[in-house]
Formats: sequence, structure tokens, C-alpha cells
Amino acid sequence: MSWDSTVDLDMHVFGPDPEGKRREIYFGNKDEIDDAFGRQRCDDLGSGGDCEVNGEKFNVYSTAPVRSSPNPYCVAVRVFNQPSPTPHPWQVLIGFEGKNIWRCTDDGKIIDAAESTGQLSSECQRVAERSGRDWLGLIELDPLNEIPEIDITGTEHPKTIGGVKCERL
Repeated sequence: MSWDSTVDLDMHVFGPDPEGKRREIYFGNKDEIDDAFGRQRCDDLGSGGDCEVNGEKFNVYSTAPVRSSPNPYCVAVRVFNQPSPTPHPWQVLIGFEGKNIWRCTDDGKIIDAAESTGQLSSECQRVAERSGRDWLGLIELDPLNEIPEIDITGTEHPKTIGGVKCERL
């Protein structure tokens, strides 16, 4: 995820843990979680930090076991530590095996969780409805099942809510 602002945006990734339960990975616990199901590698606080991207990066490793049933990752973006969030456009690049496949961009406006009814899995719908969080946008995908198929066919877009639009690269 990257953005062109000194405002601190944060990426929260909700997904499976090794036991198949759900968890949230974000700036506050990024150094505690590093397994095949994911690791947040960067959080540069909206300034030129020590990341290879101006923003945040999350990896799901190729050693993560593929699940027979969907277990989606929900990538939610929010403005950190602002009492009344204002629009801050951002983008998320989704890649597979080192190649960027999708670019998802957003207008930075706060989402209305009600708009997502029926569009998201129950797991990601719960994230969208989480109280006390002003999400700017949300992207749902199941990288352990969908990404290789999306890469081959290119016919599906990741599910999104908010002003998020995804385009194939």
C-alpha cells in the first residue's frame, strides 16, 4: 500500500492464522507475527522510512497451505490518529510470485459498511462493520486459492467496498 501524503495511513490485514482462526495484523503487532500466513514488513508512518515502498507492505508466503474452503484476507485501510478523517487517496498493489497483477486505488473517503451487504464474505463483512474504525476502503481476496487463477484468467476483480477500484496490470 502506498499514498502521497504525510498523513499516516494504516493497512490492517485480517486473515487466517496457522490454526485456521482469524486474526488482525497491523502496525501494532507487525513484529510479533511472522508465519506462512503473513507478515507486515513495513510501516513508514507516511514519511520516507526504511521500507522499499513509501507505505506499507504485507506478504503471504508461498509455503502457506492452500485451503480447500475459502478463508479470505480482508485488507482494510484507515487514517491513523485523526479525530475526523479527511480523504487521502491511496493504492494497493496485489502481486503473485514477484509480479504485480492488480492495482487497487481509492478516493480516500470513509466507507459505509451497509453498502457492502451481499458483496463480501461474512468474515470481511464483520471487518467492515467493526465499530470505532473509520475504514477508507476494504479489499477482499483469498490469496491461497484465488490469486493463481486470477493471474491466469484475468477475468475477476478482487471484491471491494468504498471507493476502491481495481485494474489488471
